[in-house]
Amino acid sequence: MLCGRERERLERLARMLRADIEIRIAALDDPAELRRAFKGVHVVVNCAGPFEWLGDPVIEAAMAAGAHYLDVSGEYSFIRRVYETFDGRARARGVTVCPGFAPKGALGGWAGVLATSVLDGSVDEIAIAYAHRFREYLRASSGSILSWAGQGFFKPASEGGAQPRRFHFPPPFGAGLALAVPGPDDVSLPRVLQVPTIGSYIAVDPGTRSNEVWAYSHAATLPLQTLFGRVLTSPVGRRQVQRWIPEPAVAPVESTTFAIAVEALSRQGQTVRLGLATQDAYTVTAEVVDLGVERLLAGPAPSGVVSPCELYDAHRALRRLEDAGALRVLLGR
Repeated sequence: MLCGRERERLERLARMLRADIEIRIAALDDPAELRRAFKGVHVVVNCAGPFEWLGDPVIEAAMAAGAHYLDVSGEYSFIRRVYETFDGRARARGVTVCPGFAPKGALGGWAGVLATSVLDGSVDEIAIAYAHRFREYLRASSGSILSWAGQGFFKPASEGGAQPRRFHFPPPFGAGLALAVPGPDDVSLPRVLQVPTIGSYIAVDPGTRSNEVWAYSHAATLPLQTLFGRVLTSPVGRRQVQRWIPEPAVAPVESTTFAIAVEALSRQGQTVRLGLATQDAYTVTAEVVDLGVERLLAGPAPSGVVSPCELYDAHRALRRLEDAGALRVLLGR
């Protein structure tokens, strides 16, 4: 089933999928309408971001309908709020709520678990860095860009985020600088791994000269970015930016544009580096979500708010995705 607010766009999507799919219309500001739309549904997959603004009503309606819930958010503040707010009610309803079941969240978490399992002894730190081609940032919606700006996309120096860190990304990327960000792994991985330090990072075009320009310019202008983010997310600023930024066009991806680099460090001085490379983050999102839906349909599913690593075994997930050709896993020391 496809559910959204505009029938014409949903019908266009159904035609693109070449499938006879039921369509239900619901708006996020009408709770009763949303509950009716989810009636009889076993799993709701929420793709309507930015989740910081739009996620809560969908979770509420899914739980009210007795449906399990997944979303493709990578927004730190939203995912943290879901863990803090909805766990008790989800347990009472006997449903699973799993935010961040997406490349930034599920893939990063699974890669972190796999990397730590290779080390001997206690793990002291896990660092997970996500790399994009620059053009991938132009595919985000205006709403998502505003949401990132409002949350303070990069960590300030007071939180250890201003100094760029070098990671070794898998081909066709290379070694490059990344900046610390508040990421879903900061929230979800501590639920399954007892590691003193877990950090999320992001990089643009690692392995190119533009990567260093990007990293150092962002690190130097963090205070201005924080101020600019507040202006952008004010009511007036939000309206103006949504006029300036066109909605992204869906275009085929011809080469690898998304990769993850993980570094796990043991207290004994060992280091394990793991890389995941895939064609693009949007394509692999569908493959990742498919695993989550399959797991929830197979049952029995854990009730309450759970992390991707709690819902689906990391080793099995990555093996399934690699066997399907959705990504490549590279492991080294």
